[in-house]
Amino acid sequence: MRAITRRATRTHRPKKPPKKPKRPKKPLRPVKTPAVIRKERFLRQVRYWIDGHPAIANAITWEDSSNGGLRSFPRWAQWEQDKLRDTVVNMRMGIYSGLPATPPVTTYLNLSGDLFSTDLAPQLAWEYFIAYVAQSIVVEQARWVPWNVDAYTADELFLLFNSQSLFLYTAARNTYDILRDHNILFRHGSVTPGDPVRTFEFLNRNRFIGNTPRETIERLLDWC
Repeated sequence: MRAITRRATRTHRPKKPPKKPKRPKKPLRPVKTPAVIRKERFLRQVRYWIDGHPAIANAITWEDSSNGGLRSFPRWAQWEQDKLRDTVVNMRMGIYSGLPATPPVTTYLNLSGDLFSTDLAPQLAWEYFIAYVAQSIVVEQARWVPWNVDAYTADELFLLFNSQSLFLYTAARNTYDILRDHNILFRHGSVTPGDPVRTFEFLNRNRFIGNTPRETIERLLDWC
């Protein structure tokens, strides 16, 4: 009888109400590492810096090999502008891969057999140009020298930010040429451009950077 009663009691015990379905958890936001945060900050800074210096933005000029025309930064394609900004950011973060110490070049002789120009392939010339412009922007943003380019004239900005101060495009050979000597065109001399990051590190390491551009040049000439 007790067994039957227990069985009946157990059988008629009220069931627990069903559990409420759990609310789905909110997806966790990805945690940003310090490197990612720094990269985003540097990217914002370079955007604001270029936008805030329209004279320099217009001075940043690339001689296009597709049509031989000059295009300033505001007229660049999006990927070209991103290339410059990313190079600036990588230099600020110390992760810039750098350019070859001795770039692969060819030489072109004139009719007398003398050196007329040292020639770079279009892609290599583009990489050098972007590196030089990016290095100039980094030096300005980081205040690595006591002076700045805000008061520079158009001719002075040309030397820093225009690709024709490094080389000229020759459609007949599809090369960017460093002219040794020319009566009309811009004369670059015989020295090929080096990696601007290594060049600046050399100047800084040997304390050649003075209080003014002139003092810096004088220190370097004294060393030579």
